[in-house]
Amino acid sequence: MFQKHMVSESDFDDAKSNVRLNEAQLEACFAQIKIAEIKQKSTELERESVLAELDGAIARINQMEALFKVAQINLKNTRICSPIEGIVISRKVSVGQTVAASLQAPTLFTIANDLRRMQIEALIDESDICKIKTGQIATFSVDAFPNRKFQGSVSQVRLAPTTQNVVMYTVIINVNNEDLALKPGITAKIEILVEERQDVLRIPTQVLFFIPPPEILARFPTSIQENEETETSLVWVQSSASGIYPLEIHTGVSNAIYTEVMNEPFASGACLVARVKEWWTDWFGL
Repeated sequence: MFQKHMVSESDFDDAKSNVRLNEAQLEACFAQIKIAEIKQKSTELERESVLAELDGAIARINQMEALFKVAQINLKNTRICSPIEGIVISRKVSVGQTVAASLQAPTLFTIANDLRRMQIEALIDESDICKIKTGQIATFSVDAFPNRKFQGSVSQVRLAPTTQNVVMYTVIINVNNEDLALKPGITAKIEILVEERQDVLRIPTQVLFFIPPPEILARFPTSIQENEETETSLVWVQSSASGIYPLEIHTGVSNAIYTEVMNEPFASGACLVARVKEWWTDWFGL
């Protein structure tokens, strides 16, 4: 167009300058884009660096928290606290004594939980253990209070035997000790009510073991033989007419003092022989 004289030379130069200017501006835009990309990459690197520093700070915080908890535990372990409220019965350590941790924890103190609620560990012979049940009433006495009877109830019948020449079983008896009269470790004499009878005829248990002299036994050979065959109990009754004579009875529940008579062969108040001296003195004047 310039050669054909359609535009002037100045217009052509202006257009050419505009093209070069636009090319320069375009290159500047590309350069700005590259700068922005570089800044973006730099920002991402900075962000990753900041995130890494943040993770490191969080890790240090967690580490310090763990160390703080360990320090708290160590501080707590410097104080030995009782697991229960109660009364110190005995002390096995002194002030300033070193206590070392081991697989078997040492006994530092013996503590009673509540002396108003105590337990008795009673040893029961194997011949009687089958009669003992939980809930049965137990009465006992101690040497410190010979004229006082205490009461408790059976709470446990332990199955592990204790062998010391004879086989024994441990029975736990719960006892109320509101007045704190009973002390730990005290010895008690215990009676457990295993069976009870009301309004029955009873005799002293001692009369069941009475054996008269041979000359008296010879007077009642038939009664003695029948008693041995039937395995019933035999007592000797005092009579003003014939001295003493044997009488078969069927016994029920018994303890060391009294025995129940089930068939009631004699009336209440009958005189039974318990010792040789009594009937011998009465009947022969010795």
